[in-house]
Amino acid sequence: MFNLKKMIMKKNFLLYLLVMALPITFFSACGDNDDDKDNGGTTPTWKDGVGAYKKETASAILKIDGAEPESTKSVTLAAGTGDNAKITLTNIVPDDATVEFDNVEMKKTEANYTFSSEKTVGTTTISISGTLSGIPATKEAAVAKTLDIKVTRKIDSPIVGTWKLNFTETGGGDVFFDVITGDPANDVLIPQLLGPAFGGMLAQKVTAVTASFTEAGIFDVTWVNLGETESTGMPPTVKPMVGDIMYFVSEDQAFLALKKTLIPVLQVLAEGFDIESLLASMIDKGDYVALPINITIAPAGVSFYLEKEMILKALPIIVPMFAGLGEQMPPELAAQIVPLLENLPEIVTNSEKFNVGMNFIK
Repeated sequence: MFNLKKMIMKKNFLLYLLVMALPITFFSACGDNDDDKDNGGTTPTWKDGVGAYKKETASAILKIDGAEPESTKSVTLAAGTGDNAKITLTNIVPDDATVEFDNVEMKKTEANYTFSSEKTVGTTTISISGTLSGIPATKEAAVAKTLDIKVTRKIDSPIVGTWKLNFTETGGGDVFFDVITGDPANDVLIPQLLGPAFGGMLAQKVTAVTASFTEAGIFDVTWVNLGETESTGMPPTVKPMVGDIMYFVSEDQAFLALKKTLIPVLQVLAEGFDIESLLASMIDKGDYVALPINITIAPAGVSFYLEKEMILKALPIIVPMFAGLGEQMPPELAAQIVPLLENLPEIVTNSEKFNVGMNFIK
């Protein structure tokens, strides 16, 4: 049976629901419009600045520490985790050719966006901070975007510090050979003879050698020439061309990192020595090549040494340096050392182990 009262009550209830729903729908719609406006509508956000930033790009300008970088360096800004960004460094640090920061918060300020993040690669903490500017007021506006980024490195390793070459009681540099040649006689003679011989030659040229490994990842070496009191290092005419030599540490190896653009300079400086095989053996790190040096840390100091494979690469440089060494020694000593030097390439090649290094102390 038709019930007018129930029908009116039902309509009133539906009207009540409709009245209640309208403000919610209205405010929800307003909220949706605001979100569209902020995140893909008419007002750009940092996401409108995604892309690759490098020297050549006129619409996406890159600055590293406020300066224009080399053309091979770049920084890519992309969408990352959640609403955060992913920033990728390419050819900027020697630790790795590509370093990614995946969860970078982009903080809006009045005129730009700011960001900061850090990542550990090996024993290096790489920190980035900077600003993204030039995001236009509307999507239709064409404005050049600028990514200005600061990159710092911090090494966390026992190698950090200043180390001085140890000089033995006989006055020579503390050079050591740790070898297994397959010939028991050579296993005894090489450490006993070549170590002191090389250390003695070093002592004829310098009275001190200092190796510095800064926390910021910069390597330097200085020495005091025989008969002098002041330390010297890289010649002033070369320093501007070479700049800072960086380093990084991975497991039990330190890597001296050189810019590839310096290779021609090294070839000129090493004129008369065959360094091609040594350069070819370095590890490719993008804009850098890295020379591995083994390290052993002990309470008394640190040992830096090269293993067999690197010694073989360095022999074309090492052997000519000791030409005429026998003439500076007593005949009975020269009779033992000269044959070892002459046969050194063959001895190293056939050795099970052939480590050569120097001991440094704090």
